Amino acid sequence: MRHKRQNQPIEDKQEDYQFLTTREVAEHLRVHQRTVQRWISLGHLKATKVGPRVWRVRREDLDAFIKTNTSGREEDLRPGDN
Repeated sequence: MRHKRQNQPIEDKQEDYQFLTTREVAEHLRVHQRTVQRWISLGHLKATKVGPRVWRVRREDLDAFIKTNTSGREEDLRPGDN
């Protein structure tokens, strides 16, 4: 016997995160991509490894990084000096 499907939305427990590549982060901060990779390896910038040598940064983690490491301007970015 077939059951009728109920048209109820499936609640997705995952939040809708926007992930950025290290290149996108570098372009946004106007630094070299290797600088972003260094910040990740030093633990200054939180990121998720999605493959060998491939990292993604959540937009909210980038925003927190900027807020923590600047005096209000992205040009003043100095990780580790805080």
